[in-house]
Amino acid sequence: MPHAFNPYPVVAMTKLSLSGIVLSGILYLSRDMFDRLFIQMFAVIWLVIISFMLVAFIRSKFYSIELEEQVITYKAGIFSTKKVIIPYSKVTEASFTQTLFQRLFGVGNLNVDTAGGSNVAIHLNDVKQADLKMILGDINKKTGKDSGI
Repeated sequence: MPHAFNPYPVVAMTKLSLSGIVLSGILYLSRDMFDRLFIQMFAVIWLVIISFMLVAFIRSKFYSIELEEQVITYKAGIFSTKKVIIPYSKVTEASFTQTLFQRLFGVGNLNVDTAGGSNVAIHLNDVKQADLKMILGDINKKTGKDSGI
């Protein structure tokens, strides 16, 4: 039975919230320059931030990785989609990376590489750390490599 994993959108949403707070603070400090446009600019900033937050949330539902019996399936995209199917026998490296901000939220970036490719075959941002360990353990078990986690 395949296991599906999706990104966790809280990191992107928090970054956007912090950006909105910083921009609002800058706007507030320079409110004398904008006089009557202050309220409208404040509203535009938060409408844009909330729109991007909504996109980040929706986007997280359209990116996934499925661990099936013989293959790893990666699906990405909202309007145009990309689907990558990699047999476990073709996986040369499976790893994850974390920024400091991602560590605070317990998420990381999943990277799965295959032989001969100049790019990482699968790259999925903001996957929960517990899911990352499960994914990497499963991939390493099926490819015969030591988990190292």
